[in-house]
Amino acid sequence: LGVAVNVSVKNLQDPNLVSFFEQLSHRDDFHAERLQLEITETELLEDSAGVIDVLVRLRSLGLSVAVDDFGVGHTSLAYLKDLPASHLKIDRSFISALQPDSPEDFIVRSTVQLGHDLGLEIVAEGIEDQLTLDRLTDYGCDIAQGFLFGAPMQGSSFTALLGDSEGRLLPATPTRGAASPFPLIAAANS
Repeated sequence: LGVAVNVSVKNLQDPNLVSFFEQLSHRDDFHAERLQLEITETELLEDSAGVIDVLVRLRSLGLSVAVDDFGVGHTSLAYLKDLPASHLKIDRSFISALQPDSPEDFIVRSTVQLGHDLGLEIVAEGIEDQLTLDRLTDYGCDIAQGFLFGAPMQGSSFTALLGDSEGRLLPATPTRGAASPFPLIAAANS
């Protein structure tokens, strides 16, 4: 089971952050590949040189990095190609307005293709209905997130959803959209 954690530029400027994860990486019970750090596109622009250096170091430890809320900031394509990211999360404002032949439709399709061409996995945020999920599946989007799969919930409720009566983890299976190639992602949308 993986987890995504929102981080800010302030978090990434902490001089102890990389050493903290370096220490964790030596533990047998820490699986860096299961941890994703998410930083918003807008925040990435605040201290790009320092942030990119830290993200490169964190990626070298096996953590994945997602550019969150992509499309609402002012990232240039030249900047995007140099980001040490593994995932690009298309902002919900584009997904919620997704209609055939709309500007949002063109932007989402182009972003999925561009992200794939840059070697990124694409996450669509804010999916609320099967029609949108089907459209994103056709576009080749890699990961789906939104209320279609579940609303934000307390940790204890999430544990109960994944575990049996003895607390053992069960395989995650979506209750809706079972034919979807997307993994189930439970996340609070902020």
